[in-house]
Amino acid sequence: MKPWSWLWGSQEARAPDVVAAERSIPKDDLLRMKAAFKTQTGASGTKDNPILPFAGFKALLHMTDALWGDIADSLCRAVDRSRRGEIAFEDFVVALRRCERGSDAERAGFAFGVLDADGDGRVGRTELEAGVRACAAVVGGESETDDVAGRVALGATKMCRSGDPDSTGSLDQGTFEMWSKKVPSVSLVLCSLLQRWPGQSPTLSIHTPRLEMDDQWTGKELLLKHSWLWLLCGGLPSQQCLKWHLLFHSSVHGKSFNTFMGKVKGRGATLMIVRDSEGHCFGGFAPLPWKKQGSFYGDYSSFLFTLDPHYSMYKASGSNDHFQWCGQGFSQLPNGVGFGGQVGHFGLFIDSTFDGGMSRPSATFSSPCLASAQTFGVKDVECWLVEPVEDDELAPGDSSSVLDKYKEDQRVMELAGKQKYSDGYRD
Repeated sequence: MKPWSWLWGSQEARAPDVVAAERSIPKDDLLRMKAAFKTQTGASGTKDNPILPFAGFKALLHMTDALWGDIADSLCRAVDRSRRGEIAFEDFVVALRRCERGSDAERAGFAFGVLDADGDGRVGRTELEAGVRACAAVVGGESETDDVAGRVALGATKMCRSGDPDSTGSLDQGTFEMWSKKVPSVSLVLCSLLQRWPGQSPTLSIHTPRLEMDDQWTGKELLLKHSWLWLLCGGLPSQQCLKWHLLFHSSVHGKSFNTFMGKVKGRGATLMIVRDSEGHCFGGFAPLPWKKQGSFYGDYSSFLFTLDPHYSMYKASGSNDHFQWCGQGFSQLPNGVGFGGQVGHFGLFIDSTFDGGMSRPSATFSSPCLASAQTFGVKDVECWLVEPVEDDELAPGDSSSVLDKYKEDQRVMELAGKQKYSDGYRD
């Protein structure tokens, strides 16, 4: 008997990660979770560490074989640390803490274990498509799950082959973790499965917005498909995934940059989607309102994405702060809207004619060319209001400072390497 054990009762030493995991869970939740374990069919084990067979654990999480197939069993194996073919409560809380409080790499590692259905240490295209189909059905209940799964898997294959042309497109764990940064929704949904026990409200779940539009859009083809919402919302906070309102579509408003600016200027955070003349679909998220600006602006929550023919997301890399560009009425600087890169070498840019654009590899987002070619013809442009500005926020109109009245000239001087002596002064 261990010293002082008579004080605390006879208990086996518990692993530090189990103790830390249980301490991270509110006591009432922990008691409810144990009670749920104990009441499942086939429960065994001890009072403090009940054990469930795989079938009982899947029933606890409402995972049906019809929807999840082999992934339901691989989720069980990812939780089962002892490899006994059953789920101990202690293993469950350790996995839950990893999903809820772990790093992005830890979450991706767990998701990798879930998708690796055959246990060979790689996630192949078939396994990835099966996982994405199940995730899409759970989050959105969409009927186009096969189409979405194919686009996501194609993006993974392209990423693999960009570094190794002979790659089969299967992902080892390291590559999967890199890929998860481009498609964060998949790991997020798979980790949220452990929060599906009775009485729990998942905190990792992805919220998809309600799409709102005026009557003039009735019968019009939209670029944004419902089946893509859960993928895009994986890169946004929940408050930006409640309600999206359609502001502009070129098929209704025409290819007019002035009309576009009249609809979107100063409204708030927006999502812009472009379809080029070859049918490729892509776009960018602008967290700050669009406004005429003679220099780049924005913040690190900006990102670029591709939707068709494959899906991928490109978040800010931290290499520079060239997030948003909006030129209007300039004579020497580019007129139009864009994201990333450098002036004249944008990660994504639509010129003021709305007939053409460019998408070049961009260090701002570590993004490749998003379109069918680096310079492309524009077929359609669509813009959604993701989050309106608050009433008490200043309208992003013209600055009241005289120093801001000649932004184009100032920017041209900066590009020419001329020193600007007015920096730091305001009237």
